[in-house]
Formats: sequence, C-alpha cells, structure tokens
Amino acid sequence: MPDITNQISRARALLGEFRHEEARRVLLDALRRSPADPDANNLMCYTLAHMGENDAAHHYARRAAELAPNSPGVIVNLGNTLAALGQDDEAIETLSRAVTMDDSPAVRNALAMALCGAGRLIQAMEFLRDSMALFPGEVSLAADLAWAYHDAGRTDQAAVVLRDALARNPDQPNLAASLAAVMNYIPDASPEAVFEAHASYGRVLERLLPPPAPPALRDPNPERRIRLGIISANFRDHSVGFFASSWLERLDPSRFDLVLYDTSAKADRPPTTRPHTLRRVAWLDEGRLEHAVRSDGLDMLMELSGISLQHRLALMHLKPAPIGLTYIGYPNTTGVRAVDWRIVDSITDPPGAEARATERLARLDPCFLCYTPPTGVSRPANTIGRPFTFASFNHLHKMNEPLLQLWARVLDAVPGSRLLIKATALRDAGVREDLARRVERAGLDAARVEVMPPTPTRGAHLALYAHVDVALDAFPYHGTTTTCEALHMGVPVITRAGASHVSRVGVSLLHAAGLPGLVADSDDHYVELARGLATDPARMARIRSTLGNGLVGSVLCDADAHTRRLETLLRGIFRDACAASTP
Repeated sequence: MPDITNQISRARALLGEFRHEEARRVLLDALRRSPADPDANNLMCYTLAHMGENDAAHHYARRAAELAPNSPGVIVNLGNTLAALGQDDEAIETLSRAVTMDDSPAVRNALAMALCGAGRLIQAMEFLRDSMALFPGEVSLAADLAWAYHDAGRTDQAAVVLRDALARNPDQPNLAASLAAVMNYIPDASPEAVFEAHASYGRVLERLLPPPAPPALRDPNPERRIRLGIISANFRDHSVGFFASSWLERLDPSRFDLVLYDTSAKADRPPTTRPHTLRRVAWLDEGRLEHAVRSDGLDMLMELSGISLQHRLALMHLKPAPIGLTYIGYPNTTGVRAVDWRIVDSITDPPGAEARATERLARLDPCFLCYTPPTGVSRPANTIGRPFTFASFNHLHKMNEPLLQLWARVLDAVPGSRLLIKATALRDAGVREDLARRVERAGLDAARVEVMPPTPTRGAHLALYAHVDVALDAFPYHGTTTTCEALHMGVPVITRAGASHVSRVGVSLLHAAGLPGLVADSDDHYVELARGLATDPARMARIRSTLGNGLVGSVLCDADAHTRRLETLLRGIFRDACAASTP
C-alpha cells in the first residue's frame, strides 16, 4: 500500500511535468486513504485550479484550510481559488490574512493580483507602493504596480515604473514586454521609440532562449492541404474571438487542417464547429509546449495575442513551425524576429510601415479584420429630449491627458452637449474620483461629463448606445471592438488618424464600414467633424441610414469574402515558403 507521503511526492513530480490528470488520479487515491491530510487536500486544490476546475478546487481549498488554518501556503491557495471564482471580498480578506502569516513578495503579489482582479486599483496601487518600499528589487511587485497604474489610466507612471525595473533587471522578458505594450498608449512616444521598445523585448528573448533550428516543411508541394496551428487564450468570449470566429467557422477544411492550441484555463466549449484538433495547453511551459507543437508537424503557426495577457511569444521565438504568423490580437509588431509575417492591411500599415516591424507585413485588403456582430441584440430606439451626447466606452488606459483636452474642445464647440465615459476600471470609486480630477485639469466641465462603471452584461452595454449620438474614438490607441459595436448599434464614430497601426485601426474600420468621411487628420479636424455632426441633423440622418442594418452587408462583416481573401493570402505565403525550400 503506498504511503501518503510518497503519493504526495509522486503527485508533485507529475505536476512538475505538467501531467495534471495523472496527478489528480494519484491524489484522489491518496485522499480516499487519508481524507484529513491537509497537504493532499491543498495539492488537489492546486491541481484542479490549474486544470480550470475552480469549483472543485474550492472544495479542497476549504478542506485544507480547515485542517491547516495556520499554513500560509494553504491560505494563499484558498484566496487564489476564491479570486478565480469571483468571490473578491472573501479572497482579499483571506489573502490579507496570509500576508500577516508570511509577509513575503510572493504572498503580497497574490494579494495585489486579487485587488487588481476585483477592480480595486487605487487600493492595489497603495499596497504595491508600500510593498515596493519593503522589497525594492522585487520584479513581480514592480510589474504588478505598473499594470495597476496602466489599468487606472496612468500609463505614463506605468512606463516610469517599468523603465526603472528594467534598468535593474535588463534580462527580464516580462518587464520588457510590458514596457513595449504600455508604450502604445503614451501620446508623445514617437513611432520609432515604440518600435525600439518592441525590438528590445525580442532581443531579450534571443539572449535568454537560443532557439533550436526550425523544422523544415514536410512536403514542399505548394497546392497541398496546409496544416495550420493557431494558438490563443481568447478563442471564445473575448474581442479576439469576435474577430477570429468569422473565419475560423469558414476556413475550407479541404485546404486547411486546423490544430488549435487553447492556452485558456477556463476552456469550456470548442473554439469552432469546423473540423479541428484541439490541444489544451494552458499549463505547459515553453519547452514542453514547443515540443508538443513541433511534434504536430505544422506548416504554419499563427498566434492571436501579440504582447497581451497570456501571450506565448516565447514559443513563437522558439520557432516550432516552419512559418510563424501573428494576427488580430495586438496593434503593433511583436518584436520577435522568428515571427515571419504579421497580417495587416494597406490602411493600418501603408508602404513604409515595414521599417517599424520585425516581421514581414502581409496586407489583407481592404480590411484586415472581419467583425462578427452579436446575435439576439436589437438596436435600441434613440432616446429623445436629452442633450446631444458624445461618448467613449473604451478602456480607461486609452484616455490620456491630451485626449481629454481634445474632448474638452469638442464640448466647447457644441454648446449644451455632454460626454459619457464608461470603462471597466470605473467600477472602483477611487478611480472615478481620480478621473474626475483629470477631467477637471483637462478643462472639461464636470457637470457635462457623466462617468459610468461597467454594465453587468454585454446586452446592457450595447443598450447604452440608445443614449449616445456620436462615439469619440481614443488616440493614439484606437478602439477596435468598441468602434464596431458603436457602428453596429447605429452610432457614428469619429476617429483621428495617426502615423502607425495603433492609431490607424479606426481608419481601416471606418473605410470598411463605408464611412471614410468620419476620419480626421488633425485635432482641429476631429473637433470640426464632431461639431459638424452635432449641428447637421440631415447628415446624421444619412449616416444612420448607412448604418440602417448595423454593419451587416458592409465589407467589415462580409465573413465569406474575408475568409476567401485570408485563405488566398495564407496560400500565397505557403507557396513562397515552398519555393524557397526547393533546391
């Protein structure tokens, strides 16, 4: 009969090899024999949490905490499980108790993550500043503080924290990636400086992870079926999924053999109804993931994250497939030279944009995106008897000081108008107060600005467009999903064109929606467009007529045509690779 200690050691070894299902079986047997063992219960909680089974993990976390109430590791596991279940108040109370038991960077990091996840950004910033004073060189705490600043709309402060941490830790890829991502939001950052931040991230990977030789194409027949791998954490209820589903559901299975690598721990349903092979790889480290992908014998591997949460760009750097591509999820270069192609269009990345990309640019014209509108959502009737209303439903970190000043000019140009701002971060009362101060400093009349926390459902979010006349896009980081949603609900969007992809996505979307006249080429033009719409009811009526069926029927929602164009583009890339591989 196996000893409980040996079984726990065996389960730990299996977890170290990312063999979670086998570890669960070992632990189930151990708990049948010793149901009151706190270590076995705690390890089972950890195992199930890493398999995305948070409800079951919660059961074992509670049991472990009852059996070992003074164990910091057990209490941290319970707090993390509560946070994953959205039980924010109890999670924060539990992790605060853990800090009193073990005041270490790791436990403080867990509490900080819970505070940020609960939207308590101001509290998280205060706690993390105190933590940094106690542990000034701790990388994880610096990264947490930077992202708390970022989510609260203080991207300039986030960049300062990250630059300082990188100066102390120049070979930390997470810090380099975070700085590159934050730079997209800084209004006075030059395109060259933003590119250099991304290229620097790629160079860190190259120093730390010398890649093996890439695999050769299995068969250089340019017309054969392409084995296409796609990796993402966001196949489902996420902005990336709203755009990827349009073509994932339509790729010709006779031309493409799909292998999907799902890095989400919350996977619940297949990413597509089309024939595919699904690999759930959330907890594989880069080495094991690289081996698994390489073993699948892909021709192409496409990643859909760029430098965003849960990205796996280190895998792309290791080049497990002959051709690497990046698409949809990020509005800039990855900085990773092993990624061969980035899919864009001629508006987002006009000729010359190659100078600011480590990848080759594959232009999918007329628009690189295809939007899938929500089903079962009807356009609400526009409310009457209210002031003319401008709105932004973008993330708060897109709302910088120059942008707020630009919006102040818009309201000044349209007497009696008002501005509605809604963002996820505004569920925190402290963040709302902080935004109110920023609004006042920007010259906006607080009495004409309504600040709104997030709505509980997507349907409720979309219904708010009944109270909006014109949506104002952010700058320099344009909206994408928010722009498509506004247009689909019949609300025109004004955007300001910039010099790089991040500030040209809205331009591409408006062209695809048949509304190029809503693109401004300067701040003055942006204000004039807003004033013109507000004072020209006939033009507003024409635009609403153009959007009579939302975006249905526009290039932006023509999924069949978009998919055929994407297939042609991928086939062209594959043909070139086949030709290059033939002696």
